[in-house]
Amino acid sequence: MPRGREKDRKTRKKHRKNVTRVKALVRARQKGKRAGKKS
Repeated sequence: MPRGREKDRKTRKKHRKNVTRVKALVRARQKGKRAGKKS
């Protein structure tokens, strides 16, 4: 089981990937607010 820095590095990498995806989702949601509930 990886622990300490190793674990942190892996989770950080995953987090960075998620950040871009989440930001895109937020942008799409903000756009969809004007157009309607479903995008």
